[in-house]
Amino acid sequence: MTARISTREILPGQWEVSVSGKLAGEGVDAFETALKGLGPTLVLDLAELRGLDARGEAVLRRLRSGGASFRGQSPFISLVLSLDPEGT
Repeated sequence: MTARISTREILPGQWEVSVSGKLAGEGVDAFETALKGLGPTLVLDLAELRGLDARGEAVLRRLRSGGASFRGQSPFISLVLSLDPEGT
């Protein structure tokens, strides 16, 4: 299973990015491509994210350190990314 990515503008400059499947391999490349040109505020919906490899983890960590907020992540994804249930 590869990653499926969808984006939508919530408010001007604020984008929701939904990721489902597994964020790994070529899916990481597609994810990074989907993020290019989006506004400064990102909200990542990870409710359907089922797994990730080291590259996927690194990209999510980089986004988080850059100010992106996460929501809906599973306990496993929270543990991997060292997030609390609220995504911080």
